Amino acid sequence: MSFRTLISALDGLNKNDIVIAQDISSSGQKVFLRRKLKELIEIYDTLASKHWYECLLERRPSRIFLDVESSSMVVHIQDIVDRLRQAIQLKYNITPEIKVLDSCSDQKQSWHVLCTNIYLKNVYHVGAFVRRFLLSMQDSPNCASI
Repeated sequence: MSFRTLISALDGLNKNDIVIAQDISSSGQKVFLRRKLKELIEIYDTLASKHWYECLLERRPSRIFLDVESSSMVVHIQDIVDRLRQAIQLKYNITPEIKVLDSCSDQKQSWHVLCTNIYLKNVYHVGAFVRRFLLSMQDSPNCASI
């Protein structure tokens, strides 16, 4: 199901659904999709233009994610993913399932790294985990632009 506004996508949202904002024009016009994760992945994999953003909600569980971008330095995304995988395994004693969404262009390197099988209490808990993760990576030159 797609919606023209975020508020309409959130209306009647059930706990297993995720809301995605999809860019449909270069001027920033969006459409919102509300579906289960598996369905969204199937749709995403068929897209030529992969400009999606999960709409994170303050009071809902959230998956661990990283937004990685750089316009000037080379980023070794696999190093970052490997370190994230190790950090999640160490902290939660769970083997993470990680999906890397590539939004790189000629102007910049850009990835959205998402752990699909672990939910934290809310986006604030994700933020705390990511801050600790970044602190643990401070000395790595390949990971400086997360």
